[in-house]
Amino acid sequence: MAKKNIKAMYVRFNLDNPQHRKAYDSLMAQSEFSNSQAIVNAVADYYENRNIADRIVAAVEKSLSGFVPKSQPPVSENATSQSEISLADIDFDFLGG
Repeated sequence: MAKKNIKAMYVRFNLDNPQHRKAYDSLMAQSEFSNSQAIVNAVADYYENRNIADRIVAAVEKSLSGFVPKSQPPVSENATSQSEISLADIDFDFLGG
């Protein structure tokens, strides 16, 4: 039989620290996986999601590099001149509300 490639690591929780307490309580409450599998899933998800966020930020920064916005007229509650934009004239639907 082939030898398994397993590494052991120990985790300490400082239960006086609220974040440690929350993590520990979550592990103790879950019953879907073993504690080892739950920790493996959490660590893998954390780094996968962090890398996705980093790639999104880099892509946005790259696409906006060299972009110089045109001068914008001031925005006010009630525009008093043609050079101002009234808040009532702005379509805020893009905010999802």
